[in-house]
Order: sequence, then structure tokens, then C-alpha cells
Amino acid sequence: MWSLPRKEYQMTNECFHLDSISKYLDKYPQEAPYLSQVYIDLTLVKSWFEVKIKEVKALRKCVLLGKPSKSTSEIIVFPCAAVEIWSIERMSQLFSSLSPNNFVVDGNELKSITLAITFPDSTVVYYNIHDEIILPSNISINTIDNIDSKDMGEDLLLGSSSK
Repeated sequence: MWSLPRKEYQMTNECFHLDSISKYLDKYPQEAPYLSQVYIDLTLVKSWFEVKIKEVKALRKCVLLGKPSKSTSEIIVFPCAAVEIWSIERMSQLFSSLSPNNFVVDGNELKSITLAITFPDSTVVYYNIHDEIILPSNISINTIDNIDSKDMGEDLLLGSSSK
């Protein structure tokens, strides 16, 4: 049986995947690097299911929709560059821009979005953001007072003074 060497196969597979999204890459050339990088990461690296692209005309951008596994709910992924600055206000605007576009996941209104932050070295970091503030499930208010800044890094403790 004849097969391509691993590296060539990967490149051929990536080109095939990019062909399926090329109309969006052409329509949004400034977003193309982030959109293609996240699309490849979700489909080839993370092996997500049913990954598709949806335009958000109000933002002049696209989002990706997909499932990490066949049995999970669809997740909305918003590709962006690491150099972009995100604030609470900008996140609120993102939710406002997506809600009117009928982004419904499993019959429910849009409650969370996954930011896919892309870096020039092809790293993609994913952050889940919600339309409200939610206490992390693995940390309680009582344990925050007991955490030493050496454990987390002083820059992660808001309002802490240097020791």
C-alpha cells in the first residue's frame, strides 16, 4: 500500500481542510491567520467534531462552532490574536453582537464563548468566558485568603502587596 510520508500527509490534510473554509479566509483577510490557525488546531490537533464557521456580520469576523466529542454540546469559539486587548466592556460587546445572530446551543441562549487566542508560533490558548461572573468550581472564597503569593505568582494576586 502506498502512503505519503507523515509530514507531507499533514500538509496535504491541512490544505484540504483550508479549502473548505477558503471563502471565509478570502472574505475576511485580516482575520484569516487566526481563523485558519484555530480551525486547524480544532480539526487536526484536537480532533473536534462538526467544526463549522459562521459569519458575524456585526463584527465583520467569523466564529467557529464545534464539539470536542460527539456527545458534548456545541461550543462557540472566537479566534483572536494575542496582541488584542480584552476588557470587560469588549467581552460584553462580543456577547451583545453574537446574541442577535441566533447563537443558540442545544436550545439554550448564548451563555459562554471560548476565546481562542493565537500566537505567531502557532500556539493557541483557549479561555472560556461567560456572560456573568461565576465562581470557579475548584476554589472557594475561604481558600483565596490562605494562598501564599509564592504559590501563584504575585502578579496573579490582585491587590496583594509584595512580600
